[in-house]
Amino acid sequence: MLKVTELEDEFRVEIPQLELYAFSSSYEEAIKEVSSELLNLCEVLFDESSRNLSNKPLAWKRFLQQFVTFNARRSNK
Repeated sequence: MLKVTELEDEFRVEIPQLELYAFSSSYEEAIKEVSSELLNLCEVLFDESSRNLSNKPLAWKRFLQQFVTFNARRSNK
């Protein structure tokens, strides 16, 4: 899910499935930025009824629901 690329003078952190990207000269700052973007996206998606979402945001919401469910099951083992 999380992809980190070290470029010449910055880090790129992305969650391609959700089209979230962050760039920073520091690894920690890039992680913070993409984490903040992820939290904002979750707030928007989960505060909205699925029937009010267009195809792409609905796909993102489903991806997040599956990710959370999968990891919840793994942590219960």
